[in-house]
Amino acid sequence: MKYETKTEDIIFKGEQAVTLENEFLRICILPKRGAKISSFFYKPAEKELFWQLEGDYTRKPVYGDMFTSEDSSGYDDMVMSILPGHHTSFPWENTDLPDHGELWSLPWDVVCEGNSLNCSVSGIRLPYHFSRKVSLEGSSLVLEFCAENPTPYDMDFLWTAHGLINISPGSKLSLPREMNRILNSVPGNRLGEDMKEYSYPIVNEGKKNEFDLSTVPGKNMVGFQKYYFLGTVSEGWCSFLDNESHLDIRYEWPVEKVPYLGIWLNEGGWEDQYNLGIEPATAAMDSPELAAKHNMTTVLGAHSSLTWELKISVREFSYCST
Repeated sequence: MKYETKTEDIIFKGEQAVTLENEFLRICILPKRGAKISSFFYKPAEKELFWQLEGDYTRKPVYGDMFTSEDSSGYDDMVMSILPGHHTSFPWENTDLPDHGELWSLPWDVVCEGNSLNCSVSGIRLPYHFSRKVSLEGSSLVLEFCAENPTPYDMDFLWTAHGLINISPGSKLSLPREMNRILNSVPGNRLGEDMKEYSYPIVNEGKKNEFDLSTVPGKNMVGFQKYYFLGTVSEGWCSFLDNESHLDIRYEWPVEKVPYLGIWLNEGGWEDQYNLGIEPATAAMDSPELAAKHNMTTVLGAHSSLTWELKISVREFSYCST
């Protein structure tokens, strides 16, 4: 069954924006702010699914700035890094890479074509071109990506989906059963050691410290975790079952193009935010350097392109056990 999709130019939180809307979903994109998907609204439940900072945007994004200076709500594409660092492949080795990449701080070209929005931008420190086609299929948001390397040299390529989802206590992450080992990428109060392997979902650091990474705790002032599943994912999906709204938010992607998955869960310990990031990635561990160290990379070949899709679907379910 097909549903009519419409677009509209609006002002969102003080910023020029364009919306894409059908019977189930309304999304909002900010062309001048990295083509951020600032809002992901599920109409039947009247529920905003992406975490939001209150108030309008207070400053224009500045290229090369730390991402903490940006309104981090909504969804951004991270290319070529999340952590600030350096590129790894010739002839760009040792090229500085900004915090959370460079695309979130750049204005993009956003063009309405039929029932879709075509968003595109070119890299600054590396000569790549990146595009994202945005469309709606029923209660699914469909993102179709293309990264192009016009040079005669292979390029290590890191893309990560960076969307922050609203969460509630007792909510659950659902993943393929085979994904049972993780590598910690950010030291915190629960996963304390950087680059240490842990079991998933139950982390057992002694009976007193056992906890379940797949269950969202109540908001607190100390908790946050960022980790990647070891090796390539067995299947390209991850679901978040929200205990408050009884909505299932399911991410799906092709494992042969996007073989890695990171999870960011902020319980309130980072900037007093309470949100979740499901982060499929072409390369793991938040930087090309660390991806290469752990043999978790993807190469964008010379004079070639890489295409892939991310689908974010919403459905209602009857209950969520805690």
